[in-house]
Amino acid sequence: MGKKHAMTCVSVLLAAMHAGASHSALGWRATRVSTPSLRASIICCGEKVCLYNQQADFGAARVSGSLSVAAGSTLALDGANGLVLYQRNEFSYVFVTPDPIPSAPGASIFAVPPTDLVAGLVLNWKGERVGGAAAHATSAPNRAAYGSLLQQKERVSPRASLLTGITAIDVLAPLGRGQSMLVIGPEDPSTSDLCIDLLVAQKGTDVATVYVAMRPEDEMVRIAERAGCVAVSSSTEGSFIASVGAAMALAEKARDDGRHCCVVVDDLQPLRSLWKFMQHTERKMYTEKGIDDFPAIAESAVRDDASGSELRTFYAAILERAGVRAAAAGGGSITLLVVARKPSMYVDAPDSAAFPLEAFDSAVYPKATLERLRLLSQGGVKLTAAVLAKLAISSPGSHASGGMLDARKHIDECISLADGHLVLDERLVRASAKPPIDVRESLSRIGLGKAVNLRSTPMAAAIRQLAPRLRLELAVASDVPTGATMTDADRRTFAWRAVLQQQSGEPRSLAQTVFALFCARNGFFDALHSVRSLDEASAQAYAIVGALVQAQPDVAARIRGDYELSAEDERGLRASLATLATVPAAQR
Repeated sequence: MGKKHAMTCVSVLLAAMHAGASHSALGWRATRVSTPSLRASIICCGEKVCLYNQQADFGAARVSGSLSVAAGSTLALDGANGLVLYQRNEFSYVFVTPDPIPSAPGASIFAVPPTDLVAGLVLNWKGERVGGAAAHATSAPNRAAYGSLLQQKERVSPRASLLTGITAIDVLAPLGRGQSMLVIGPEDPSTSDLCIDLLVAQKGTDVATVYVAMRPEDEMVRIAERAGCVAVSSSTEGSFIASVGAAMALAEKARDDGRHCCVVVDDLQPLRSLWKFMQHTERKMYTEKGIDDFPAIAESAVRDDASGSELRTFYAAILERAGVRAAAAGGGSITLLVVARKPSMYVDAPDSAAFPLEAFDSAVYPKATLERLRLLSQGGVKLTAAVLAKLAISSPGSHASGGMLDARKHIDECISLADGHLVLDERLVRASAKPPIDVRESLSRIGLGKAVNLRSTPMAAAIRQLAPRLRLELAVASDVPTGATMTDADRRTFAWRAVLQQQSGEPRSLAQTVFALFCARNGFFDALHSVRSLDEASAQAYAIVGALVQAQPDVAARIRGDYELSAEDERGLRASLATLATVPAAQR
């Protein structure tokens, strides 16, 4: 196609995201225009026609003929530059920026400087230092941000723990080096705080850490200094997606150097917005009449209920970058946590208040959900907020009633790809559980279904020795019991929960967690139920643990990821507990 023909005969789609657009209207605008009246610029490069708006953060480029513009390709535009973030059907979706885009030598591919992962360093989406610690200069060539994934023959299953310093995670849904984990939480600071605490716990270990978020640079500097990580900052959704590519490139360089790296992507929303923009763009082009110059896009490609496989591919490009590199290939690993926030499912109403069927708007809830609710109501089930939460159905009038279905679709695809998921429950946040992990919904899939002698498990050996079935026990337990009629089982359940309770910003050593589990398993914390408050009970429990660490320093020093307590260790712990004044006499 010649330049003249392209500029006079081709109808194009103007699709752009404006930085301040409202997400209630998808945050995107898509309009069909003809080339004679264009206010944007068209650049013809062989078979390629790219249209963009210079004031936009994002646009769509049409690819004609056999030319392919894959993710990671860079485009030289008129007065701006473009980075292809994703290719779908006939279009490549481009992040448009006035800034020059770093590239690989001799290639139009987004590539970032191979910066060492220095604690406290803050970078922008281009991999350039913008604050924090000084970067270490290197003469190595730039690293492609969308390089090839590890081949299967180069991978091995995760076999070592990545201890998070968060007792509830290390015990209930342990994380392995090289594992991908989805962190699903409410739209409040608790989700980010949990991930930052995890990064803080890696300080002083052999695990380098990277944090990617759309936050102000000064805030990212504070996080980088506190967590001892590299922070990659961005200010728009387009630059955030580019930041994820840059962060993974730096992590892959560290892995290829034989190092271990943990990356936190906080959060999934910009990727959801990109996907919504792609669907909105192509649906509009498909449904509008008079678009003769574009080949028809199959209706199944733009229907919400028929794009699951492609949505899975979309997220696999990120989640499958986690993994352990075989020693024969050079070793190293990338552990990846991706945060997915979901809208609030609750309204400010008493838990016992039931919603009438008329409250569930047919414009918001799908027919299958409405029919399910009708059958439950006919069966005498009260549709309270608590019942709806167990069914993963948002309450009428909640923030989630208009967005939960879309969020759930994206979250479900990521769950199917990740090696595990943590669910932070909004009800537990309100009940002051810290961290608010739903033990019934959270799990780590590493090692499931394997023969015992071949099992890869991220759980530390001493934790597995002391609490192998704790997740199941807590999942079937009733709510935190109180009152004078508590059974022995109730007291033990309360003790376990006191052990798992933990304030944000206070990471624990593996020895502290193991000693606390030992005390709870052997009844030394059963009297804590009289305290009533989980925070106070936890404080008392870990005061005992602190005294025990001082009394048994040799045992504490021996506890590592693959160490199990010996019979002699247990005798020593019992002897020390018998003499500690902080342990109730009835429990000694």
